[in-house]
Amino acid sequence: MHPRRRILCGYSVFLVAVVLIFSQCSKERPRGEPSPDAPADDRRKTPVVSAVETAMPSMVDISAESTAVYKGAPAVAVRPGTRQYVLIQPLRGVKAARNGAGVVVDRQGYILTNAHVVQGLDRVTVTFPDGKTVAGEVFGMEPGEDLAVVKVNPPHPLRAIVFADSEGLMVGETVVAIGNPLGLGQSVSAGIISAAKRDIVWKNTNILQRDLIQTDIALNVGNSGGPLLNVRGELIGINLAEPTGTEGISFAIPANRAKSVYEKIRSAKAK
Repeated sequence: MHPRRRILCGYSVFLVAVVLIFSQCSKERPRGEPSPDAPADDRRKTPVVSAVETAMPSMVDISAESTAVYKGAPAVAVRPGTRQYVLIQPLRGVKAARNGAGVVVDRQGYILTNAHVVQGLDRVTVTFPDGKTVAGEVFGMEPGEDLAVVKVNPPHPLRAIVFADSEGLMVGETVVAIGNPLGLGQSVSAGIISAAKRDIVWKNTNILQRDLIQTDIALNVGNSGGPLLNVRGELIGINLAEPTGTEGISFAIPANRAKSVYEKIRSAKAK
C-alpha cells in the first residue's frame, strides 16, 4: 500500500474510534441517576429518599409531661384555623404536656433534642421508629442553647446519627427534616437551605439565638428537636419549631454547635 494511503487509512480508523468513544460517553447517564434498566423502585429513589432511609433508624419521637400541677409560664399554642399564636394561661390543677422529636447520638442510649421540649417536665417517653416505647430521663441540658440530652436504656441495638460539618453548608442545597408534628409521629419534609448564620429573636420569649440555619421548610409544633439532614443522611442541625412571627421558613441549631453542647453535657456528668 502506498505510504500516503496507509497514513490516511490509519487516520480514518482513529477518527472512527474517537466518534465511537464520544458516542458512548453521550449515552452515559448523569451521576446519581438510576439506570433505565434498574427496578422501578430504584428508579423512584431520590436523594431525599436515600437520606431518610439512612437517618430514620436514629430518629425518635419524644413526649413529655409533668406528674404535678403545672407551675411554669403560660404556654404558646396556635389559634385554631389560623397561623396566629396565642398565649394560654395555665389553669389550676392542669398538668403540662409537650410533643417533640430527637435523634440518637450515641448507641448507649443518648438522644439529643431541644431543651424546651423537656424543660420543667419530669416524665419523658421515647418512641423508636419500630414503635417500641421506653421511659427516658433528662440527662442534662443547656437552656441558653435550647439543647438537652435524654438518656434511655436501649430496647435494641441503636444506630447513632453521623454528624456533618455544619460550617460547610451551601445555600440552596437540599435538606430534609424529620420530626413529630402535632404529635402525629415520624414525618418527613424537604426543602433547601435559604441562609446560614441567621440571628433570630423568638416571638414568645424575646430570647435571641445567633448563627442559626434558615430553611424554607415549614415546621410545626412537635418538629422541635428533630434532625435536619443533608442528602447523605448526615446531621447538619437540630430543628426549632418555635414561633417567630414568620411563615414558610424555619430554623435549626447548627450541628457543630449541637455536638459541642452534647459533649459538654456528657463531660460535665462524667466528673
